[in-house]
Amino acid sequence: MRRRINHWSSLGFLFVLKLEESEIQSAFTTFHDNGLKPSRLRKDQTLAHVFGELSDDEIYLVMNGHPEMVGGGKDAGLTGIYKGLTKLRAAFREILQPESCLETAYTIKTCVEFHQLSTL
Repeated sequence: MRRRINHWSSLGFLFVLKLEESEIQSAFTTFHDNGLKPSRLRKDQTLAHVFGELSDDEIYLVMNGHPEMVGGGKDAGLTGIYKGLTKLRAAFREILQPESCLETAYTIKTCVEFHQLSTL
């Protein structure tokens, strides 16, 4: 079943199934290796502006409500949740730079944080 899921938003729901971080990154790699790309209709710049207006405390407050995950990376702490969304926020800041060639914040570096945010 998981092999049939190839849209980034649908992949976010895999976190609900308690998949480990490495499995989400593997799904992203498969997505990317199959020549698939996030839709150009995505509104990453809009989301980047919203994130730019949020303080660290506000983001932490939102992410603090996320259920604990197993198999989180070393930066995720004991809960497995990236409460600061540091990689995703850095990607959003880069998207907003006029000289940026980054089209989407959804990358191998940010896919786990993106899915954690999308499953709140």
